[in-house]
Amino acid sequence: MKVASIKQKITPDCGVLLAGYGPHDVSVAVHDDLFVTGVCLDDGANKALILSFDLLGLDACFVQELRRRCADAAGCAEEAVMLSCTHTHGGPHTRSTRSVPADVSCVLRVMDLTELAVRNMSTPRECDVYFYSGKSDMNINRRVTVGWNVCEQLSDRRYLEPLADGFCDRELGMLLFYDKETRELRHSIVNYAAHPLASHTRGKSGHSVTADYPGVFRNMMEAESGAPCTFVTGAAGDQFPVDSETGFEALPRMAYLLLKEAVKGLTDTVRNKAAFQIPDPELRWRIERFDVRLRPETAADHPLYAGKSTVPCEIQLLGFGDTVCLTGVPGEMLAEVGQEIKWHSPFRKAFICYNSTGYLSYLCHGNALIAGSYEAGMQLIAQRESLELVRHAVDGMYRLLGREDEL
Repeated sequence: MKVASIKQKITPDCGVLLAGYGPHDVSVAVHDDLFVTGVCLDDGANKALILSFDLLGLDACFVQELRRRCADAAGCAEEAVMLSCTHTHGGPHTRSTRSVPADVSCVLRVMDLTELAVRNMSTPRECDVYFYSGKSDMNINRRVTVGWNVCEQLSDRRYLEPLADGFCDRELGMLLFYDKETRELRHSIVNYAAHPLASHTRGKSGHSVTADYPGVFRNMMEAESGAPCTFVTGAAGDQFPVDSETGFEALPRMAYLLLKEAVKGLTDTVRNKAAFQIPDPELRWRIERFDVRLRPETAADHPLYAGKSTVPCEIQLLGFGDTVCLTGVPGEMLAEVGQEIKWHSPFRKAFICYNSTGYLSYLCHGNALIAGSYEAGMQLIAQRESLELVRHAVDGMYRLLGREDEL
């Protein structure tokens, strides 16, 4: 497979509204730059793009326009362009909320820079493709649910941290592209589920532009491996980093402990080729399109959804042979829902791509709405609709593998 790397700075100017907590948080400094990073893949018959943005999220209309422009720049199908947002809270408003519309001028600038980056991608190199799956105990479920099934948030009740025992998706997944000729690593894609909220505080770090720990991790990974790195956030809707919201000093701690597991993957894949090499990394893709029902009590005052009972939704799939499937979801999926997709996947491994096909806010399991708290109060889709997300993702994977007769 031929692999080319893509990287472009997308840092906004100081003074931009930040898409983190309050609707009036204005940036006063740039702590570190924001980037779009990714790869262009060519298996000899088809091309695909994977792009990760240091942004909180993108409205579906922006995702679709980005796909169109990037597909034209790369010479591939629009459905083969997979986007994802890391969900840093230290970036501009590129998705719409009830109170703050997307900053269209900022989005258009990101689109222009992304298209430029795709057109100026690195020279493709012929590579072998490997995957890796490890574990890193660097996240915690921020929803603490007591015995009578009422939820409290760790972000509001830090003294409850000793009681935090909710489900965590601690898988660190990787796709690694090794040069066929030199055997050197040419690019890595790393997937992990933790909100990029290691640094955010009520002080200056809450008013600074930052990619948070994914940016520091990328830099460390690139320095250690000698190759470009793309970080893709997993199903992190209820997953906090360990020692969350403790200032910029938390970033290298979080990033280094993730790096330790990633470096193990670099070693294991090389020493165990038969286990981790994808022998036929044929590119496969499809988008499952369907409507989901909205919750009237939460969608009624949202400018994009007011007066609507349903909204179009997409699950995007990008497969590497029958081994790994990247699964793009339309918002902030809780880890439990993402794990259902992983558990039922017909691929050896499925990795969730956060805020990929749009921004439908939180995507909770049904019982989270009973327990309440922040994610439940923000959810726009009806209580049972996350089951539909899981079903369409898994059914789409079976179709991707030509196994429709098993549906």
